[in-house]
Amino acid sequence: MSERDSILVELVKEVLGPRYGFCEALPEDQDPRDEYITGVLAPDRASRQPDDIDADIEEVIEEVAGEEDQSSHGYAVVPGVFSPPLDPKSLARSIGLSFTVRASNKLPQIEVCATWARYQPHQKVWQRQPASFLTGPIRADQDGVWSAAEGVSLQLRTRPVSDSCWRVSLFLVNTTRITQDSRPTTGDHLFQPQIRVHFCPAMAKVTYKNIMSN
Repeated sequence: MSERDSILVELVKEVLGPRYGFCEALPEDQDPRDEYITGVLAPDRASRQPDDIDADIEEVIEEVAGEEDQSSHGYAVVPGVFSPPLDPKSLARSIGLSFTVRASNKLPQIEVCATWARYQPHQKVWQRQPASFLTGPIRADQDGVWSAAEGVSLQLRTRPVSDSCWRVSLFLVNTTRITQDSRPTTGDHLFQPQIRVHFCPAMAKVTYKNIMSN
């Protein structure tokens, strides 16, 4: 492995995880939500309290104003306007993959494998609990929804582009239920989510793109 590849591998471990293997255990003072800054899906219906959002906005304004005041020379600094409905710390609720496929003389079929992990407190550590879901062969010309696990949904949306070509979008959604007025815990989040697609015989992949959505 080249030095560049080694650096990239270590970077992925640091920001995405896992750092210490498939079933890693992080010390209790290293909450995964603080340690990993990408690849984290919040519950689909979770929302932060308005007071928390307003506090974040005021903190940002104070920091920006403070820094600019120190560097201003004889002119006034006006901080940017923040809209209260916007949450500067909002996490994505789903990840997705979009691609186009062709099938000749056969119905379009694919297989989808989704993987993710949750972290739960256990004996003074955050224990990683990996999980996966495999669809088996499925039609790529029909919409579908699968319950991949409790609180995890795999969704397929498709539309025809031509007689033998379809545009397919796959989404892995964190559907963990959160009681009203309560805040999601670390265990309610999904970490390191991935979607893999296998194209069955007589299928041709044309194009694809990644999707991250709220």
